[in-house]
Amino acid sequence: MRVAVSQVFDTTRHRFCMWHIMSKVGEKVGNVLSKDEEFRRALNDVVWCETLSAEEFERGWQDVIEKSEAANSVFGSCTNQHASLSELFNNFEGAIDAQHLAQAKLNAECEGHFPLYQTPLLIEKHAAAVYTVNVFYDVQVEVIAGSFSCRSVRSNVVGMVTRYEVQDGDEPVRTVTFDSGNVVVECTYNMFSRVGLLCHHIFWVFKDRRVVSIPSRYLIARWTRGACVRQVLGVQRGGASEVDVAIGEAWAEFFSCVTMASRSVDHVSKLNAALKDFNAFLLAENGPSVRSSSSKKQLFESFCGASPDGQVDVRPPPIYNNKGGGKRYKSTRELGIEKSGRRQRQCQTCEKYGHDSRTCPMRNVDV
Repeated sequence: MRVAVSQVFDTTRHRFCMWHIMSKVGEKVGNVLSKDEEFRRALNDVVWCETLSAEEFERGWQDVIEKSEAANSVFGSCTNQHASLSELFNNFEGAIDAQHLAQAKLNAECEGHFPLYQTPLLIEKHAAAVYTVNVFYDVQVEVIAGSFSCRSVRSNVVGMVTRYEVQDGDEPVRTVTFDSGNVVVECTYNMFSRVGLLCHHIFWVFKDRRVVSIPSRYLIARWTRGACVRQVLGVQRGGASEVDVAIGEAWAEFFSCVTMASRSVDHVSKLNAALKDFNAFLLAENGPSVRSSSSKKQLFESFCGASPDGQVDVRPPPIYNNKGGGKRYKSTRELGIEKSGRRQRQCQTCEKYGHDSRTCPMRNVDV
């Protein structure tokens, strides 16, 4: 059809049916990922947005593909077709703990890193305080572009709402709408709806309106320094005991010290000496202790959330014949089909069909 349309209707552009494309998402990406609401939302934001250019669509599509591949790479390592339920649970917990450990290291790097500012704007300092280091560098690029390369083509004021037409170099003109009453801003570039970060057109408007901080409604939690709700090694922040909170803070301080001390060999040596001295102090006060490992029974109780009442007798299941064993019951339809296609036997005595000579009713009849 695509070849025929281009030949017959040379001025017509052939487009694929979005209904057929979206109906096959579950078949292409798998049952688990197709039911993920975040993946579905990100996919719909890309494929159903009619204002995206070809380059913007390709960037958004790559983000969706990277998110789906990242989920498969993280949790695909802890599953295989031969693993039992207990092995899957242990491997899954190990993958989660590894993620928490990596997150704690990244948090420590954020606390021990001081980025260089490229503009005198207070909004750049506010971005450095709320965003993680890597995300801040992406935001800093937008702040610099909004400060030095963007310009206003025209503007229109209607009450509390100001409509700007902002252009960055030779790029297309984007329309930015700013509501000074509620500090609500929208841009046709749609960068915030795609990745959750403000674009350089909006930062130019913030500079023009002297906005010194990013409004809270535009601070997506996943890009901020406090995005990790859970501490290292499964310690919860909210609703946890004082000991758990103290342990979480100790881990955070430890990784922060390691990150800042890693810049100098002398600092690392001093940190090791301090840890050894504190370890010797603990041994002298409490004596050597061996960390007790959780038994298999405690592991399953924590996994199921309940303990068995009394003694549980586990007996082998009944054995059933399958895969060739036994005989399958045929339906009436199957029996009718077999009977209609089977050649009936002819009696040699009366030459009729449906019986043989042994069961022939004429056998015992006197001739």
